[in-house]
Amino acid sequence: MKAGQARGIAEDWVREHASPEEWFLGAYSADPSSSCQITTNCRLVQTRSRLSQHLLKTAEEVLSSYRLAGSFRTNAIIADPTGHLQRLQLDVGKHFADKRWVRCRCQNAMRRIKAGTRSDSSGSTHS
Repeated sequence: MKAGQARGIAEDWVREHASPEEWFLGAYSADPSSSCQITTNCRLVQTRSRLSQHLLKTAEEVLSSYRLAGSFRTNAIIADPTGHLQRLQLDVGKHFADKRWVRCRCQNAMRRIKAGTRSDSSGSTHS
């Protein structure tokens, strides 16, 4: 399936199933070829995981996250009834390549990697 087709399916699904809900605040695609992600008033609901909405509160929060910043580098917004995601995307897109934010995302990724290796207490060896 092509990215445009996937986006069309996501837009249809959002319009039919999510937009009418009172919890719905917007939707964006993390990857134009992936399933869409839907913002609720307290969670960002993804296919099988949940992400706190506070991570989408400011451009600084998004710019500092290696997991989120790429999703807002360009306009991948599917629905945005409040206009918040559009404003967020414009700010993130404008500052995405700034050295300050690139370094911040690299540090964010390294912290997560180090935390993950410390929490791996399985004792198994990897070859």
